[in-house]
Amino acid sequence: MKQKEKSVALIVSARNEETDIGSCLKSLLTQDYPYTTVILVDNNSTDRTVEIARDLGVRVENKGPERSAQRNHGARIANADFVCFLDADMIVPPNMVSECLALMDDPDVGAVVIPEKSFGDGFWTQCKILERTCYPPGSYIEAARFFRRTVFDNLGGFDEKLTGLEDLDLHQRCLIQYKIGHSVTPIRHHEGCIRFFEQLRKKFYYGNRSAAYAKKHPEAFLRQGNPFRGYFLKEWKRLIKTPLLTVSMLFLKCCELAAGGLGVLYGSLRKP
Repeated sequence: MKQKEKSVALIVSARNEETDIGSCLKSLLTQDYPYTTVILVDNNSTDRTVEIARDLGVRVENKGPERSAQRNHGARIANADFVCFLDADMIVPPNMVSECLALMDDPDVGAVVIPEKSFGDGFWTQCKILERTCYPPGSYIEAARFFRRTVFDNLGGFDEKLTGLEDLDLHQRCLIQYKIGHSVTPIRHHEGCIRFFEQLRKKFYYGNRSAAYAKKHPEAFLRQGNPFRGYFLKEWKRLIKTPLLTVSMLFLKCCELAAGGLGVLYGSLRKP
């Protein structure tokens, strides 16, 4: 009797992503593994995000208020053996699914981290790209994206009380019970054009909502919040070749830490 092929649901969460959503979905629709379904979970977009997805023949759902709820909804409606969660500003390689499934041949592997390679425009974006190139496979800033469906369900999915750190939370919970694999071919992550003060506002926003994550994973939270990670020291020979970019990258990390810290403080003061 022929064995049933493994099915995979590729779940994209989005809100007003008309600039990137087409490239993202096209890369998902051209995977070299044929037994895949693409689901876009939109959050009340007011631009052409939904129209573009439907024109490409992608199933569209609407769910809010945050990304964790969108992802959980996508998983609930997916009839698949594996689920993979992606952002609308990502372009994936054609062999992404097949690489992840090969790692899942090990029954002890419950999830897979897929590496990312950033691209975009502007000086601060180049700083962010430089930062990301310093992180080796298995670094503690990574979060698994590809899950065995039974594992995802057993973990209870994403914590919808978290905003911004729900992927790291699920990763940490997964580590307790399962092995996590690491694929090789990276996702291309479009950073756009990072603007300094907008980036700090973003870190403040997530810091304001990070208390629950910090309480659940205090050790990981402290490691992930450290701007002077050991990874940078290991890459010092390469970093000194671009002194302006390196100093600016470290300055940005310090400012992000300060903004995030203020967000944490503000969030704690607002609690009754």
